[in-house]
Amino acid sequence: MVFSGKPSTACHTCREKRRKCDRIQPACTQCFRQKIPCPGYRDATALRFRDETGLVAHKVQRAKRKQSPVDAVSCTSSPSQSRNGSEILDQFEWLDEAGDTGLLPLSFPLLVEPFEATAITYFMTAFITTSPFYAYLPDLYQSEPIANDAMSSAIHATAFATFALKTRDVSYMKIARTNYALALAQTNTALASPKDAILDRTLVAVLLLGLFEAIIFQGRESPESWTAHTFGALELLRLRGKQQFKSKLAQHLFIQTITNIRTSCVQRVVPVPKECLTLHDDALQFLDRKDPALRLGPIIDRAASIRNRGKNCPGPEIIYEARDLDRETVALMDSLEEELRYTIRSKEDTPPWSFLGVAYRYPSHRVAKYWNAIRMIRMLLNELIWRGITLGFDDPHAQKSSDETLCNSVCSDPLCRCTYLERLKTTAAENMAEIATAVLASYIYITWHNHA
Repeated sequence: MVFSGKPSTACHTCREKRRKCDRIQPACTQCFRQKIPCPGYRDATALRFRDETGLVAHKVQRAKRKQSPVDAVSCTSSPSQSRNGSEILDQFEWLDEAGDTGLLPLSFPLLVEPFEATAITYFMTAFITTSPFYAYLPDLYQSEPIANDAMSSAIHATAFATFALKTRDVSYMKIARTNYALALAQTNTALASPKDAILDRTLVAVLLLGLFEAIIFQGRESPESWTAHTFGALELLRLRGKQQFKSKLAQHLFIQTITNIRTSCVQRVVPVPKECLTLHDDALQFLDRKDPALRLGPIIDRAASIRNRGKNCPGPEIIYEARDLDRETVALMDSLEEELRYTIRSKEDTPPWSFLGVAYRYPSHRVAKYWNAIRMIRMLLNELIWRGITLGFDDPHAQKSSDETLCNSVCSDPLCRCTYLERLKTTAAENMAEIATAVLASYIYITWHNHA
């Protein structure tokens, strides 16, 4: 199996005529204007893999025929020199230490190619489909598939890491770590060059290194390496300056990097750095403000600030700020365009193992992930509201002054203010339950879609 780029989902007529197809159901606009029947759209998932078994076998046989007697003796003269799986992995370690790919034996690429192609294909067509990488990485990789630079090494590292998790084979993870070490060295070399440091491929390499750290991250460890790569990308955005907004790819990379930084801050309960906010504000004039990630960005910024200020014991002002931001987030959800909306599956179309019998259908993986990102922000805000009010009731002495301020901001009647706080706490709990149900209802779409 080999990765050969994202297959087109346009109808056959538009592909044949090289026209831009809008993929509208039941027939595209181009065919409608031409007054011809639209042949419909093919299933892109069925085109993700191409069987290359015969071709690989042919290459092996051809290489054997071309191999000289001296080469044959050097590669197969004794059983101790035969290359089993463990020796291949040892060869990767040796490469990492020597750093000289020119010393590879002739037969080595033939042994690596089959599972290397499979790992990259899985990564490109299955793993990153819900991530921002999917919009550009397959085409960028296909343009220079054999480039010996930081981005290519980072792709191999993340591809083997994801494939190792998928197959539960530690040998692939060993290869992934070797490629990761190589990618780090190549990235440092690129960053030392003023010319290479501002290239798109260098920034993509840094983003992929961060993805690798996220993939291998263990829950009990500190995500310091992932954070370092994320904020290292911020420094690259500064170096790239205004010229980075000249291409669509560069704009996409900017939004992806800023979003990663915001996500990191929310997770680590720290405010978004002022430098990041300033860089974002300066870039808005060059970006499409309708981009879903940009619309959600300010909400993430405020959520990070609220979580940071309320991480110990949220005061009344924090609770009300979280409540207001949650309402604004709901307003954003209600204002999303039709192409970003989901539908509820019918009872007949919902599997019996669905949570509470609820299942959603989305236009794409990216849309599903976007909705779940919004839901997680709401979950954090409502958890803060519920926790703040609960702590106030459980420890009235420690929270007496804050409770009085909070209540007086509602009304002067003690019975009324206590009722309001209880209602706000109940609403927060109901919101969290509703959000959890929505996330679980999205899981069915993602798993079924991947299986297809």
